[in-house]
Amino acid sequence: VVYRNGAPVAEPYLHAPVPGGQYGREVPAIVLGPEAYYLLGDFRDNSRDSRSWGPVQRASIRGRVEHIWLSLGSDGVRSIR
Repeated sequence: VVYRNGAPVAEPYLHAPVPGGQYGREVPAIVLGPEAYYLLGDFRDNSRDSRSWGPVQRASIRGRVEHIWLSLGSDGVRSIR
């Protein structure tokens, strides 16, 4: 469960944990500064993200997601949007 400002964040798009996944889901709590972001991949068990390289400063973010082309639902079925 991801917590933002002490409250759990609903993530209905996440799949069930993958046994033997490369990156763990158990991460210690972290307090971010006002211009820091903690980035997480949607394929949580195989995403290299802030769990690997730490928080990202706002000045380093150059883009914004505008469209998701292909996604797997929690049942593993592809969903094209």
